[in-house]
Amino acid sequence: MHLRFSNRLYTVCKGMDITNVVFVIVSIPGTIGLILFLNHGYGLKGYVYNSILVALVTVISYAICAYRIFPQMAIHPRYCNMEMFKRLWRFGLKVQIAGFSEFINRQLDKVLLGYFLNVRVVAFYELGSKMALTAGSLPSVLLQAIEPASSELDAAKETKVLNNLYSRGTKYIVFLTFPLSLFVITNALPIMHFWMGESGYEKSALVIQILTIGYSFFLVNSVGRMMARGMGVPQFEMVSALIILGLNISLSITLIILLGFIGALIGTSVSAVIGSLYFMNRFHKHIKRTIKSFLIGVCMKPFFACVIAILTSFTIDFLFYFLAFSPSGRTGYLIYLSLKGIIFSGTYLLFIFTVKYLDEYDKEVFLSAIRLPLSKFGFIKSSDE
Repeated sequence: MHLRFSNRLYTVCKGMDITNVVFVIVSIPGTIGLILFLNHGYGLKGYVYNSILVALVTVISYAICAYRIFPQMAIHPRYCNMEMFKRLWRFGLKVQIAGFSEFINRQLDKVLLGYFLNVRVVAFYELGSKMALTAGSLPSVLLQAIEPASSELDAAKETKVLNNLYSRGTKYIVFLTFPLSLFVITNALPIMHFWMGESGYEKSALVIQILTIGYSFFLVNSVGRMMARGMGVPQFEMVSALIILGLNISLSITLIILLGFIGALIGTSVSAVIGSLYFMNRFHKHIKRTIKSFLIGVCMKPFFACVIAILTSFTIDFLFYFLAFSPSGRTGYLIYLSLKGIIFSGTYLLFIFTVKYLDEYDKEVFLSAIRLPLSKFGFIKSSDE
């Protein structure tokens, strides 16, 4: 089962590797073109023209690569199928509704805070939300291959392999998300001091702490969302996104009026948690798997590992207290965060390996992920050589 899972995922990743290379190559002249347009005084119109040109070149490049890989491919009106078009339209509509709802959610708080409070607090919100989004986006790089792989496995009725993909994919996301999120939550204020180089950003630190909770719940479901698309049931994601949007609007408006700035944060985070729990419930019913067994098997050990790691990392605070040392400036906070990060990461990984959360297959996956970029840059020899 591991071999079939690995082979299919490898095939998908190879195809995505080509598209990523095309994207990187096209982005270079795209950046140069943007600079030239702006230097010649085209302004916003130049930005639009450049975006259109980049999009055209990207699509043409993808088409050329597709024909090189599949020379037998042919596009002709006689191959058009209205029934297939309707199926694709319904599928795409649900995915786009979910995506549009997520887009509105990310901008909603800024609009509401600016309307009900003032524009100044929007700047604090923007700084904090960017950090929270960054913490959530790093583990999401693992998600690109999930949707096409699950689509192929579902078409082949590989139920056991699909469950394995869901378990392992979510395990890897949780393995990375939990420590990153909890470290950011417990060190939000020092992170803002290091980033901005000065104090006075307590509101932004609060944004990081509260929003990261909601984003973490959302991210834990990300493998399931990609698999739901691949399995042809995007309605779970669509309804979840609409629930999050509806709750976010109603809760944020109510709580901003009652609590002020923090009300927007609570409304956004609570709506993300509730919408994520709805999706988890629907998806688990679809794949006939209990949520309890999933949480115990995938989430419990990393969570306790993070709690122990956080408590251990507080030794740096006690040490600084007894030494009467307080970090100041970017260099001071860099040293402080680095020491806490080393102790936190070391404790977390020690606990993870002690309780055997990762099996030999998982370890090989992570080692391969580490070796791949190193071999690309020539630091180590590729295993294929």
